[in-house]
Amino acid sequence: MSKSARVVISSKGQVVIPKYIRNKLGLHSGSELIINYKKNETLELLPIKKDIYSFFGKGKHKAKNGPVDVDEAISIAVIENDRN
Repeated sequence: MSKSARVVISSKGQVVIPKYIRNKLGLHSGSELIINYKKNETLELLPIKKDIYSFFGKGKHKAKNGPVDVDEAISIAVIENDRN
């Protein structure tokens, strides 16, 4: 069973995908799609499914003062805790 929705193209060329379709496909802000133009003048939207490996490195951040030695950081925390 297919469902249709009427949408409008904005002055910036943007189209809003109806919420029920976004929910069904698991789309959210930042999701990527492939748009295929078919010979019969139809468009096909395909969500790009990301595997777990595409998320590696997303949480990386740079330490403010360079690399941190974990053992040294623990020692400092213990000393500071003992002072209090």
